[in-house]
Amino acid sequence: MEKSIAKIRLKPEGVEAFRACVEELAGPTRAEEGCIFYEFYQSDEDPTVCYFLEEWRSQEDLERHLKTPHVARFAAMADVNIAAPVEPIKWHKVL
Repeated sequence: MEKSIAKIRLKPEGVEAFRACVEELAGPTRAEEGCIFYEFYQSDEDPTVCYFLEEWRSQEDLERHLKTPHVARFAAMADVNIAAPVEPIKWHKVL
């Protein structure tokens, strides 16, 4: 299984627009074959700090997801609201 966290820092003026993009992305992504979970979190202390947490059945499923039209639309709309490079983190459960 492929698990990842993506930390995203947004421009303050882009927070609401980014959340709207995420809402459009989440449904089709969760419906994809191989998606175990796909969640979006926002910091309570700083609303410009957000995280995607996702788990895919395989690396191939994740790679297929990244090539979908809904990811391309999301990237085109969301990139203007991101203040810094996305920080991807691979993870695994220990206990």
